[in-house]
Amino acid sequence: MVPPQEFTSPALRPTLTAREMQVLASLISGKTNPEIGRDLFIAESTVKSYVASIFLKLGVSTRTEAAIVAWETFPMLRSLRAKQSGGSRERILMDERPGERTAS
Repeated sequence: MVPPQEFTSPALRPTLTAREMQVLASLISGKTNPEIGRDLFIAESTVKSYVASIFLKLGVSTRTEAAIVAWETFPMLRSLRAKQSGGSRERILMDERPGERTAS
């Protein structure tokens, strides 16, 4: 995994397409490939292609690593997450900071 701090300079940030950013935002939300496909009106195989491209560009190999790197690298995704949050436990947990607890 590429440490997020390596992308602190905007010039060093990986360039993702608008659609890759949409897929990444959904991935951070914990959605599955079929759910992402339904939300974005694309085939599941297309979602898989986008996820593979995102992994390559971020230098990661898992969805969790992608979420961590994206959270640190693309601050604008944090605001998208706040808007998408429907109050589910998974979404609340993603917003926790280390050492903080969220009420159940």
